[in-house]
This record gives sequence, C-alpha cells and structure tokens, in this order.
Amino acid sequence: MRALIVVLCGAAFLLIAVILSGERLDDTSGKAIATAMAFAIFSLTGMAGISLSSRPQPAASIFGGAVTIISVAAFLSGTFAFWTEPGGDGWELPGILFVLALGGGHAALLMKGIREDDADSVRVIRGGVLLTIAVICLLAISEISSNGSDVDPRTFGVLAVLYLLGTVLLPLVRRSSTSSPPAAGSAPLSASELLRANGHVLVEGPVSRGGAHGGGENVCLRTPDGTLIEVITYNEG
Repeated sequence: MRALIVVLCGAAFLLIAVILSGERLDDTSGKAIATAMAFAIFSLTGMAGISLSSRPQPAASIFGGAVTIISVAAFLSGTFAFWTEPGGDGWELPGILFVLALGGGHAALLMKGIREDDADSVRVIRGGVLLTIAVICLLAISEISSNGSDVDPRTFGVLAVLYLLGTVLLPLVRRSSTSSPPAAGSAPLSASELLRANGHVLVEGPVSRGGAHGGGENVCLRTPDGTLIEVITYNEG
C-alpha cells in the first residue's frame, strides 16, 4: 500500500512538471492534463478494489483484485492510445476497460460496505444497485464493441435514474433502519458487549428478571478485578 502511494504521488508530480514546463497550454500539456485526470479516476477505482480484496471472503477478495488489475490496465491502455493515436481506432479496448473499471470500482465500494446486521431493505437496495451497474456496463460494452447505436438512449436514461435513486436511498435506508428503537434486551446486551471488549467477563444474561422498579432484561458481568456488576433495562409500563 505504501509503495502504491509513493508511485501515485511521484507520477502526479511528474505530470505537474510536464504541464508547467511550457509557457502556454499546448498539445503536450493538454495530453498531460488528460492523463492526470485518468490517473486520478483509475487510482480511486484501483484503491476501491484493493480495499475490497482485504476482506476475508474469497469471492470479495477475488473481485477486488480483478477491479484493481482492470483499473491499472484501463489507465495504461488509455494512456497509450491517447499519446500514440488520439484520433485513431485503437480506443475499443481502453473504452471497455474504462467501463469495467468504473462499474467495478463502485461495485467494490458497495460490497465493502456490507455488514452482517444490514436490514433486508438495505440488502435489497444494494443488490438492485449492483444489478443496475452490471446491466449498464454490459450495454455500454455492447455499444463500444459494435461501434454503433444499438441500444435505445432511453434505456440508458432509465437505468441511470434507477442507479442514482438506489445510490441515494441506500445510506438513507441504512440510517433509518439502525435508528429504530432497540428491542427489549438489546440495551443490556449492547452494554455487555462493550464491557466484554474491555476485559469484563459475562456471568449471566441477558435474562428476564424483576428488579426494584419492576420486570426487565438483566445481564451480569464480572470486572477484571473480580467485582460483579449488573446491567438491567426495565420494561415500559
């Protein structure tokens, strides 16, 4: 990871030097600026892939690694085509890799955000966004490969709206699903998990038990020095 950061910074400073080397923005400087923009884009998609590849799940790790490789290939092939034949016919492969890198990068970010406690609504929306990304990528690749307009632009428009809607809804639905009132027993259980993470030992619970103010959910723990403590949430009413 540190080596990648060093390479990214070195390449960025090199491009800046190329841009500033002339008194006016000539063709070479314009290409350098475009290269720098492509470098920034594919660095983000590559980092998304690297981040996902660190997850323990084999499928996520493989997908993240593939996104990283595609991002590097997209940058290299696009840069080569831009500097050698900016108006030539060698843009089909860079275009396909560009689509795959962008789609894969966002998909990697969505997969990186998966949590075991996600609500069903969050899972459905995420799955819908991932499916929409896949369809958009397939249609875009089909357009690039055929060098024509085989797909109705309205199809892309509908998919783009669904993609944006799902992307906006996902964090909103996740926030609303996690901000709901806790069920009976969840408060002492959460407290016990926090205490156990700090060296406390669970003795009992959560169990239903009466207290000084009525019935409630009870958890007993022992502190590192041997003190017994009790956490209780009383039932409403």
